[in-house]
Amino acid sequence: MLEEMNNQLEETTQLWTGDQSQLSGRRLPVDILDDEDELVVTAELPGFDRDDIEITITDQTLWLTAHRDEEHESERERYHRKERRSTTMKRSVRLPAPVLTDKASATLHNGILTLTLPKTHAVEDSHHIEIQTK
Repeated sequence: MLEEMNNQLEETTQLWTGDQSQLSGRRLPVDILDDEDELVVTAELPGFDRDDIEITITDQTLWLTAHRDEEHESERERYHRKERRSTTMKRSVRLPAPVLTDKASATLHNGILTLTLPKTHAVEDSHHIEIQTK
């Protein structure tokens, strides 16, 4: 339920900020596989090159941004229809476990981005504090 609420908030925010990817019905689909030692994130980004994609992880949240600029045509070209324009797609997803960002890797093949994020197995140190009497 929390994930669905996050998605709805994200969609509303994108509409407020003018993100046209939501208005045109294109959403950046993401799958997250929680393996024993790593998270594997797969995202569909057809038509985007490696240099068009930015990946950031902050506070256990994965941020994906893909931007492709419109190709400039010469004056001699006469289009009957031109629908391919600049496109920006954004997505943020809360990761289900903390990851080692310095050991993360990413590949892009045939429009499929695959991120491998090793999980951290650090256990938070707990410390018992005794109450002193005066």
